[in-house]
Amino acid sequence: MDFLNAAFWSKIYTAVQDVLAILSFIFLAVSIFVFVKIWPLRQRLYVFEGHRANRAPQKQVSFEDEQRRANRRKWDAIIKKAETAGSRGYPMAIIEADILLEDVMGRMGFLGKNLAERLRSLAPGELPSSNSVWEAHKLRNKIAHEPDFHPSREETTRTLGAYKKALEELKVI
Repeated sequence: MDFLNAAFWSKIYTAVQDVLAILSFIFLAVSIFVFVKIWPLRQRLYVFEGHRANRAPQKQVSFEDEQRRANRRKWDAIIKKAETAGSRGYPMAIIEADILLEDVMGRMGFLGKNLAERLRSLAPGELPSSNSVWEAHKLRNKIAHEPDFHPSREETTRTLGAYKKALEELKVI
């Protein structure tokens, strides 16, 4: 008849009480830790409608506008590289401009694996500056395949101008 023994139940009760006390302490410690870690982020976590109602409505930006801004930032970085790095930056600026145009044409659905194939697939009049882009792409290939070749400032200016004109004609910058 140990089952009805009060001492037995007293020990069980004490053990359960100890386990629950430990679990409560762990829960409290974890809660405090999470609170301390989240506190700096509290401004970003407000999702109450009352809080949103007090903010000015934000301007809706289309995906195309966002892409155009991103392309413009990339283009500005390319130009800055050409201007600030001097003759060392000319080859990289040309290569990056070529990559930007290749990526843009790929996203726009022009056929081909690379810029040369995409330029060949153009319909007449689809990109009015295609001849100057071809010349720019040839210069880029020369840079890529001839390690001792360094374009002059004039060549770089003309080449970047061709890429910029193409990007403007495609309405992506």
